[in-house]
Amino acid sequence: MKYKVEPKKVIFFHAITPVHMGAGQGLDHIDLPIQREQHTKFPIFYASGIKGALRHQALEIAKEECGEDIRLTELDESVEQYNCNKNADKSEENQEQKCKEQVEILAKIFGSQNCKGKLTVSDAKILFFPVKSLKGVFAYVTCPYVLNRYGEDTGKEKIFDSEIPEGKILASETLKVDDNENKVVLEEFEFENGKDKAVNEIIKKLNLPEELKNKISQRVAIVSDDIFSYFAENLTEVVNRIKVNPETGTVKEGGLWTEEYLPAESVLYSLWFESEDLSGNEERYLPSNGSLLILGGDQTVGKGIVKLYERGFKNENS
Repeated sequence: MKYKVEPKKVIFFHAITPVHMGAGQGLDHIDLPIQREQHTKFPIFYASGIKGALRHQALEIAKEECGEDIRLTELDESVEQYNCNKNADKSEENQEQKCKEQVEILAKIFGSQNCKGKLTVSDAKILFFPVKSLKGVFAYVTCPYVLNRYGEDTGKEKIFDSEIPEGKILASETLKVDDNENKVVLEEFEFENGKDKAVNEIIKKLNLPEELKNKISQRVAIVSDDIFSYFAENLTEVVNRIKVNPETGTVKEGGLWTEEYLPAESVLYSLWFESEDLSGNEERYLPSNGSLLILGGDQTVGKGIVKLYERGFKNENS
């Protein structure tokens, strides 16, 4: 099965709540860190976790459509065992036939042990990282390296032509401390602001989905690569978690740990490829533009909720 060279679409993940896409046991002061790129230490969502969440959501939809008492694990196993070289036996009628049709569709989208799926998803890379601001509440922070990497990934020309000196920033008007002064304060850092129009020009070049662009456009801040790297590595949320002994009402022995979260309002992007165009019957199992998806751990305590926005790859470069 041969994949097309260019992606079908660009998907943006806007974190509604903090997200913990775990990287296993940590060796530092954080017991359960988030996933990060090895070379930059920037937060990332591994493609395997994204596709796993998409697959789980699709299984939930298929389970409802089967209309019978079938366990999710049984449906999952049926998809895994599906052989793409053989058509599903559709001679039987009613609900059993309907379930076999769902299994066939899901195996074609996500693959099984015996065949490749149509959908390939890349790791989701950071585009904007939220940082507390003295004015405007918070800023969507990015940097020249991140912007130009996004441009390369989406087939666009270079987005940012120069470096930003230390102590300088390009930020939206909303983030300025005083109308008469060109200062912006993010966390404990004070910056001298450049031209506001430059930020608007950069946002236009990104060609973001309209709803996402409207959300972020008044709070964008572009800092140097080094400052962004510091923010992304040190300003995530680190929370102490405990496990309580139900008999004593106190912390269970060994039940105290620290867990890291990517903050709410973070924006990441991923490229989606298709070996063959998905039909409408298949696409209904995937999230649509503006829908919600749950990623990573701690779902039962309200973590990991992200909103998806999409942009067709060809439209992205028009």
